[in-house]
Amino acid sequence: MLLFLIPYVPIPRMMKRIILASHTCNTVVIYWNRGTDSDEGLSFPCNVKVFPIYEKANEGNPIKRLKATMKFCMKAYKIIKVEKPSCIHTTKTDMLILAWLYLKIQKLKIKIIYEVSDMHKLALNNSKKIKDSIIKKLIGLSEQIGCTNVDHLVVTSEGFWEEYYRNWISKDKMIFIPNTPEQSIFSNYKKKTEGKMVVGFIGKIRYLEQLKMLIDAAKITDVGVLIAGNGIGLNEIKKYTEGMDNVEIYGAYNYNKDIANLYSRVDCIYSVYDTKLRNVQIALPNRLYEAALCQIPLIVSKDTKLSSIVETEGIGVSIKDNDLESLVQTLLELKTNLDANLYSDNCKNFSLKYDYELVTKKLKEVYHNC
Repeated sequence: MLLFLIPYVPIPRMMKRIILASHTCNTVVIYWNRGTDSDEGLSFPCNVKVFPIYEKANEGNPIKRLKATMKFCMKAYKIIKVEKPSCIHTTKTDMLILAWLYLKIQKLKIKIIYEVSDMHKLALNNSKKIKDSIIKKLIGLSEQIGCTNVDHLVVTSEGFWEEYYRNWISKDKMIFIPNTPEQSIFSNYKKKTEGKMVVGFIGKIRYLEQLKMLIDAAKITDVGVLIAGNGIGLNEIKKYTEGMDNVEIYGAYNYNKDIANLYSRVDCIYSVYDTKLRNVQIALPNRLYEAALCQIPLIVSKDTKLSSIVETEGIGVSIKDNDLESLVQTLLELKTNLDANLYSDNCKNFSLKYDYELVTKKLKEVYHNC
């Protein structure tokens, strides 16, 4: 039996893992609802046993939510003890340690699948602050301890293993699964072909300076902006865009129900993030594969693993994350060239390389053996 241990309301990527597992083995899900994201729209397969744990917590600061984390872990541990899984698929450092503790305390031989899609900024970035340096060392020590019992490391970018986990986990244990969407979810997608140019920002709202730069550039170039997603920066962005007719704040969305419609309303995707963060330099977000599937270009941060792919494959444009002038010029050029569908063929070819069934084949085999 496979148990998913998730420290948040399951996002689309984790829901895909759960659905995949449910087709191959008995599946249990424990997840943490912190009171910041709704789980009303979640739809689990009928053969999956689900244990939501409601524990209100601070969203942005792991230190401030330490007490809530401990409460969640104690509740989750009791459930794990009763369910007796043969495999645990988890994500984030604190959940890795919980899985490791369960394995050691119960003295059981179970498989641990550890998934990494992004990393805490302090794990990769150096800081002059004593407190941050201590936190970095604690994260590193926790990861090192937890990784001693990891059987499979699932990464959405190979850069995570290359830059960090290679110290503790051999490459043969790594499974690279890009954030490829299921084509069925986009079956109702219709490419936007008319009207004012609209740039889409879809996902967690957290890199506020880069998002504000888009809003400013859109005002200069008379381009529309659609912002869809939730996050700690949502209210600040709402205030920043008050009175702006060219900006629509869609807010939180249900991935399976809304994502195709959201992409049908935009001409390109904006994925420019703060490159001072090492995590941003190596991560490969969902937007890369979604935009390619929808055959629309991306605007991304220069000098990142993401920009390297976008430039090599010819599926978008890269700019410096603080260069308003370059963004303005890029938007003006896209306004002129969008009708020519310059990026469509390249996007289509790129998307074919990362078919969802193909990239999840190895993980499906792992689940089958749980």
